[in-house]
Amino acid sequence: MEGSSTKGSPSCAGCLNNIGEDDSISALDQEWHTDCFRCSACDCTLSKWYMERDGLLFCERDYWTRFGYACHQCAEVITGPVMAAGALRYHPECFQCAACGARVAAEQPYALVERRLYCEPCYVCTERPRARALRVLRVPAAALKDSEGRCAGKMAAMAGAVLRAALAVCIQLTCHRY
Repeated sequence: MEGSSTKGSPSCAGCLNNIGEDDSISALDQEWHTDCFRCSACDCTLSKWYMERDGLLFCERDYWTRFGYACHQCAEVITGPVMAAGALRYHPECFQCAACGARVAAEQPYALVERRLYCEPCYVCTERPRARALRVLRVPAAALKDSEGRCAGKMAAMAGAVLRAALAVCIQLTCHRY
């Protein structure tokens, strides 16, 4: 990647001057003087190792600061593997129960309640009794009839479908299994 370039004297993508006999770096299908190959955010000189986004060059620190996820637990930028719970992101080592502090592995069941992560045992012991639930009531079909006795079957079926859908959403939002 580094080398001298004299063929046709290409222009530097950073300063637009001819590279001539100066040392250069080839990156993003362009030639750069080694002194012009810099981070777009902090202006530090880059080596052959760099990060790129939308045609801009970044050092690793600035790239992750701008485009990485912040860990919900420690608030540090995540630069490696990510554990996700709903819209929240965690370092694998920060993916731990809010009640007991135990790490929750990717294959273990967990619950996310009010942006707090719980392992299955802690959720069952501490959170589930406090969780709100839907109470399903059985309504006799006769109670759903209008004054002339019409639509009882359709109304009962529709009410049952709505309750089943609401219950499924509550279960999905309350307890996640992966």
